[in-house]
Amino acid sequence: MKRGAGVLVVVALGLVLVSGCAVSPDGGNQGLGGEAEVGPDITDPANLTFAFDNRAHVHDYWAGEFEKRIFDADFTFQLPHVGSSCDSGANGKSCLPVRPDEGTMIIPGTRWINATVTWTSSDSAPGKTVYLGWSAADHRTSGQFPDVKSGSILSIPVNESLTDLPHARTTRWSFLLLLEGRAGAVSGHISLTIARPEGPLPLAPAHPHLWGFNRSLTALDESGRLCAGVCPSGGKMPRNQLRWTTPPIVPFDTERVRILFWFNSTTPSAGWFHPLLSWHGADRYGFERTDVAPQPGSPTALEWTIDVEPRMWDSPYASETSWGVRVSFEGQTGTLGNFPPSYMDGNYHLRVEFQRSTP
Repeated sequence: MKRGAGVLVVVALGLVLVSGCAVSPDGGNQGLGGEAEVGPDITDPANLTFAFDNRAHVHDYWAGEFEKRIFDADFTFQLPHVGSSCDSGANGKSCLPVRPDEGTMIIPGTRWINATVTWTSSDSAPGKTVYLGWSAADHRTSGQFPDVKSGSILSIPVNESLTDLPHARTTRWSFLLLLEGRAGAVSGHISLTIARPEGPLPLAPAHPHLWGFNRSLTALDESGRLCAGVCPSGGKMPRNQLRWTTPPIVPFDTERVRILFWFNSTTPSAGWFHPLLSWHGADRYGFERTDVAPQPGSPTALEWTIDVEPRMWDSPYASETSWGVRVSFEGQTGTLGNFPPSYMDGNYHLRVEFQRSTP
């Protein structure tokens, strides 16, 4: 099965980055005869053996197949479902995020995503409706299938600008099952497959090379007003999700991410608050929390070093990172009558560096 019933979605997205060398319109370097030189096919997202090869190449992750299953799971809805962000209205509304496992992607060459949904109500109460919503990798294209009938096969057309990038480790696609109606329970099953037509896979340009001959890249260097809690000054913590700009991604060959954080607290004492670093690499969705004590002799200068494995690198074609990094403060708890103050006010300076051993 390569396609089901669906609604055509037309989008345009420019996500082409090129390396520092001259590249022909189809992505390859010009050969002696003017033809594009094409490198060997890459069949494993983790394979960056040809990272410095300035030739266009094909990313073939299909292993000769034309259809791959990327998600398969049972689900149960209960209305009303207290605590869900989808709760609303007297009749109730509940949602269930559907996301392929880490390492599963909408790989290059995908032209359809097919969803099969079966469901039954555990009671005889009428008035229940199931929806399936989706958001594509560009974070701008989305859609919804309303009133999904049990056994429906739903098809989302995909063009190359909506697939996940070559060498990515987590998908930027997301799906959402939504149940709306009267109180009661619904159980069912959903499976997602991706499919491609027969024929050649798309040719990708040479990998952009961001290091040059450097061993260290300064990705972020900023200062600002610091606030933990509700501050009279109106200051705020560094951005909840750090987005570095030079370069905008954690490039291949990165061995360490070094984060330096200086802050001074004017009101009240910084000792009341404990600094935290939360982060995840491009291979994960969820944040990992890392606590750190102040550096000896400098109670407001902090340093975190994250050892980076190849699976944690961003796709070399990405225009923004899939990493998640945030710095926060947690008020230290105390006994009754000795609770921490409600805010900490001051200034901060934040620096993020990417490092490698050899250029």
